[in-house]
Parts: sequence; C-alpha cells; structure tokens
Amino acid sequence: MNSPRFGEIDLAYELSEEGACALFAAREEIFTASPADLRAYIAVVDSGVLTDGNMDARLIFVIQAIAYWASYREGGSVSDLIRLANTAIEQIDYQVGAPLVDFLDPPEMKAEKDRIAALLES
Repeated sequence: MNSPRFGEIDLAYELSEEGACALFAAREEIFTASPADLRAYIAVVDSGVLTDGNMDARLIFVIQAIAYWASYREGGSVSDLIRLANTAIEQIDYQVGAPLVDFLDPPEMKAEKDRIAALLES
C-alpha cells in the first residue's frame, strides 16, 4: 500500500477531494484505526469515485488491501491474510510484468514474497 508508484496515480482524476482525503487517512491510520473506521473510509472513497468502471488498477489494489486488512482485523481469518498477500503479489506483478513461466523470478517479486513470509512468521 505504500508503493512508490502510488504517487503516480492522478487522484484528482480518480477520486473526489473527499474520497482522496479518506484514502490518505485510511493509509495513514491503517495500523491504528478500527476495522469500522477503515470500512467507513472505504465507503467515502467508494462514494467519491469519479472514474466509474475505469479506475487505475494501482488504486484498486490499494483499496482492496485496506478492505482485506479491515476484514482480517475484524475476524482474524487467515483467508483474509492470504487475500492481502495475493493483492500485494498482484501489485508487484502489475508493476514489473513478471513472465508467466516463473512469476517469482524478478527480484521485486522475490523480495515481496520474502517480505510477506517474514510478516506471516512473526
């Protein structure tokens, strides 16, 4: 969610000002906000979408990650962590365009896999 490419998204094109503010608040408070607060932020973001059906994929990844994290915090389900990890892997794949033969081959993919594994072990 803290991808350097996130700053490349034209939020003024994608979201209303209120939606963009809610997205930034959710990102800033991701580890401290309650699941209900994160869901409220997502609702504001959703109501502020300006690109109906044509949202930048990187922005979709961020919103999905926030939703999966909120779900995990609500119920502690491992499946929510798996969805979050898959979203992170998909984001890296989207950014580097990993080959289908071995999508974990690029160094960015290996680094993300190792980061996720370390977080799950702790």
